[in-house]
Order: sequence, then structure tokens, then C-alpha cells
Amino acid sequence: MIRSAIENLMDTVKQRIRVCEASIQPRVSRLRVDGASCLKLVRSLWWDETSAEWFQREIEPYFAASKRFHEYRIILDVGAATGVFSLAACARFPSVKVYAFEPSHRQRILLRRNVLRNAFADRVAIEAFAAWNAKGEFRFRSNGAMSSLEASGDLLAGLPFTERVRALPLDEWHAKQGSIPVNLIKMDIEGAELEALTGANNLLEGSYPDLIVQAYHEREGHRTFERCAELLARHGYICGEVGANSGLLFAEHPYRTAVPC
Repeated sequence: MIRSAIENLMDTVKQRIRVCEASIQPRVSRLRVDGASCLKLVRSLWWDETSAEWFQREIEPYFAASKRFHEYRIILDVGAATGVFSLAACARFPSVKVYAFEPSHRQRILLRRNVLRNAFADRVAIEAFAAWNAKGEFRFRSNGAMSSLEASGDLLAGLPFTERVRALPLDEWHAKQGSIPVNLIKMDIEGAELEALTGANNLLEGSYPDLIVQAYHEREGHRTFERCAELLARHGYICGEVGANSGLLFAEHPYRTAVPC
């Protein structure tokens, strides 16, 4: 009991140090996202998401997944982290507005600083909650660049989940926005994608957005890809895997104009 309390205290202290570092870190890197656009990104001491190699590996596959990006006007970036995908989408497509969902306090500080530094405050709206299938408060933690809800995450065993965050179904958020026409949902939420999609039933059947979902995460020994694809198929979506065994799911609804991908 005493050992557990000490570990939790130490983890809380570490989190506060990292929040402080995210707030005052002065180092900025430049990341070129195409031939003309260059993002200015705060570079954390603890990990680096500002290199060209990282961008090509982690972010570029989203843009390669769909040939309709030039058509999208409203994108939901669910699991926005420090905002690299959101900012790259705005830089590449001037008509896009992004709603960036990020429950982590530390990540959200970096996200907000990156949005302001790149002058996209009018095009990136930050939403401070986790997408789930019910409204509530959940235990959560960040570990390096990864963040996860305790109820669904696959972070290293033994890590204490000392942060608490709000969770909300995307349907509830969407209704509060006046059911705006969402064109794309990009999702990378470390195993919570099943619950998040379940909480978006009305949105899926009302807007018929395209979806790009990181579904390589394992739940109960199996990746979430197949279960996510089955769930979306029940809504009439056609699903495919981007690349061989990547776990990156692209889904489109036949109600939208078909464009070969």
C-alpha cells in the first residue's frame, strides 16, 4: 500500500514536470510537409515528433489513404496529440477546418502552442475530451508520445493511470455543434477506437464521413481492425486496409461519390 502510494506520487510529480516543460519549452523545429508549406513545431525534451522521417512514417499514411482530401471541409482529428496531422491538413488544404480532440493536458498544451505558432487558431478548434461510448470521467495517462485510457489502452503493464480526463460520445458533441457536415474522421486513440465508433452512430449515419482509423492496437489478444471494420460495415461502409498488415483502416460510404483509392 505504501509502495503504491509512493509510486503514484512520483508519477504525479513526473507528469507535472512534463506539463511544465510543455508550457515553457523554447526549442522549435521546422517540418516541411510539402513543397511550399513548412510547420513550426515545439520540440519536447522527452520525444521528437518534428523530424521528416517521423512525419513520413506516422502522418503521411493518412494523406495517402484517401484521394478526397481536396474535397474535405470539416475533419475530426480524434487523438490529435501535438497536432501535426491537424496542422498539415490545414497547410495542404486551405479550405479545411479541423476539430482536434485531445484529452491529455500535456499534449494539449503543445497542441495549442503549435496551433498558435502556425497561425491556425481560426481553423483548428481544440476539444479537451476523449471520444468514448458514454459520458464520464476516466483514468488516463501519457507515456512518451503515447496517451491512453486505462479502460482500453495497451501501455506497459504496471504504469499507474494517475490523470483523470473527461470522455464524451462523438454523437453528443456533434449534436451540440448543430450536426455540422463532417467529411472525415481521422482516429488514433490507442485501442479506444471501438468505443469511440460505437459512440458515433448518429454521426456516421447522418454525415457519412470517410474514416481513417489506426486499428492495429490489440484488445484481448486481437487487433481492433476486424471489429472496427465489422462495426462500420453494419452502417453500410466499405472498409479496406491501407498497406499490408498495417492496421490502418480506410472506410467510405457508398452514399458519397465513389473515387478510386
